[in-house]
Amino acid sequence: MKKIHILCIGIFLLCITGCSEEESIPQELKVIETHADFDCFGGTGTIQFTSSSPATVTSNEDWCKVSLAGNIITLEVEPNLSINSRTAIVYLKTETQETFVPISQLGDILYHDFQNVSFSGEGGEMTFHVKSNHNVIFENVDTSWITITQEEDVVTIKATPLTRGLRENTILIKAGEHQIAITFKQVNITGLYDCFINGGTTNYGTCTIEPTEKENVYRVTPEGSAFDAPYNIIYNNGKLSIPFGQYLGKHEGNQPYVYLCSYDKVGRLGWNSNSSYEAEFTLENDKAVLTFKDNGSWSGQHIDGFYYGLFSNLLENGGTTTGAGIAAIVDLVWISK
Repeated sequence: MKKIHILCIGIFLLCITGCSEEESIPQELKVIETHADFDCFGGTGTIQFTSSSPATVTSNEDWCKVSLAGNIITLEVEPNLSINSRTAIVYLKTETQETFVPISQLGDILYHDFQNVSFSGEGGEMTFHVKSNHNVIFENVDTSWITITQEEDVVTIKATPLTRGLRENTILIKAGEHQIAITFKQVNITGLYDCFINGGTTNYGTCTIEPTEKENVYRVTPEGSAFDAPYNIIYNNGKLSIPFGQYLGKHEGNQPYVYLCSYDKVGRLGWNSNSSYEAEFTLENDKAVLTFKDNGSWSGQHIDGFYYGLFSNLLENGGTTTGAGIAAIVDLVWISK
């Protein structure tokens, strides 16, 4: 019995010794840090490792070059001209051990901040940025009014002045396998317009659009409408909007006061200045056409037109609607003369 007890103790000690010796063996080669995130433009990165003996490093792809200095591997990755991503393997070896690190690179992408733009009638210039591994090519440029210049990653688009009307040019931007289409529009909204209601079927007079001292704010002077009082409109990126809540003057020189109100065909009106009636410029038979539509700015209601609303006083003086008005102008269409 005593012999069996001694034998068990010996086996237990042998097991403890064996586990201790196995845990004390150091790992000879180990990658501890990698900085190797590469987009399509390539660049440099590093791999840091520890090793108890001299190591060598190789790459299985020519586009991923490697060099070794101490315990730092330097990566030099070439631009990727293909739209497909790719992977290289970097091997690290000593006499007794070997490990590897996969290096990934994204496929070719055309980086840009181009967007559709509307120039004012005065013309001007816009600056964009583009970056590619390929030459950037601009096609379908209407050089009669658009000029494009590029210096490194900066692209400048210039538009000449436009006396009246609308013009647009859709340009193709190509780089490698990538292609995007950008439309440049130029609008000169000033001038005389024929004004229609009921979607363009009934003429209610004319209006003249003129610039004001404020940028993108224009004055509309109607003639032949139910109340020929000037009001302001706002031009922004190819769209024209009529903001509501504008005071137009007194009706026949007496109270009540006239405000330009939003109008819903169900019979509701509003005068919140945050709501507006909006039209986008289109060109038909060399004439600018403005078809006004609801733009969702009147919460819970549909804007069908505007209304010459009658109020008891100025709004800032506590004026309120009288529940009456001069006329409703619905489904507006303006066409330049």
